[in-house]
Amino acid sequence: MMLGYYTRRGWYDPEALQVFDRRQRGGRCRFAHGWNRRGLTAWWAAALTGVLFTHIPGQFAGPLGGLAGGVDIGLPLSLVVAAALFLALLWLYPEPRGVYGPAGARLARTAQVPVPPITGPGAEPAGVPAAPVG
Repeated sequence: MMLGYYTRRGWYDPEALQVFDRRQRGGRCRFAHGWNRRGLTAWWAAALTGVLFTHIPGQFAGPLGGLAGGVDIGLPLSLVVAAALFLALLWLYPEPRGVYGPAGARLARTAQVPVPPITGPGAEPAGVPAAPVG
């Protein structure tokens, strides 16, 4: 999350973050049917790395946990793997330019593809105000 915040220069679209709660679809944060494949790939690789290199004597030792002379390097190594892989995936598979807001992306390429519109219950086309209640 912190790296996503950094690459987006602190910009998020609050309306797009509420799409799931409102039973809508689309928007800047929807990605591939609600799954951010770049983020999930980096997360799974980092989680696996962390487990492999964990070394907690008497509780759990991963298969590669002894490589650092008994020091548990699982967490720091998994953080590095997640950050490096996420940035690499953003570079290889760029997200739409509209995801990054007015200042643009930081440390990531962007694709010139449109952001899917928000559709579903209560979604109004861009520029059309909702009808007054009452």
